[in-house]
Amino acid sequence: MKKTKSIIMATLIGVSALVLNGCSGKDGAPGAQGPEGNANVLTMAYSILPSQWAYSSPVLWVDLIDNDITADIMNSGAVLVYMENGSYTTQLPYTYYPTTTYSETMSAIHYLGNVEIDIQDSDAGTPGTPGPISFKVVTLSSRKMLQNPHVNFKDYESVKRAFNLK
Repeated sequence: MKKTKSIIMATLIGVSALVLNGCSGKDGAPGAQGPEGNANVLTMAYSILPSQWAYSSPVLWVDLIDNDITADIMNSGAVLVYMENGSYTTQLPYTYYPTTTYSETMSAIHYLGNVEIDIQDSDAGTPGTPGPISFKVVTLSSRKMLQNPHVNFKDYESVKRAFNLK
């Protein structure tokens, strides 16, 4: 038993010495540059049902919790909100004109950790509750925006391609 303890102790001391002293040898050549990541570009998807909308005259609204909207994003980044409606995606604000004298506007207000989607009628009446609707919220650091001046930020597909979003 004493011999077994001695072997175990010697092994542990040897392993500890290797770990503490590190390995020696030549460093390998640097690897190739990998593709640019999207760590400073985040996206959240939300599916909102008609029952989730609240009304406070004259606005219909819903809150979307988004912890990616940090103080840094608020101070120097951007929050882009897109509405998916069937076959198309459009950036908010979006105004819909069912007639030549009446419109409905959907807009987004963001603040720390949250996005509020509002719907308001041009006649200040009660907006109709939309059916199921999806939103995409994209948060971008100012660095990513400056590095990508060619991106059409109004077009979700362009943003999606530029930043490899899912």
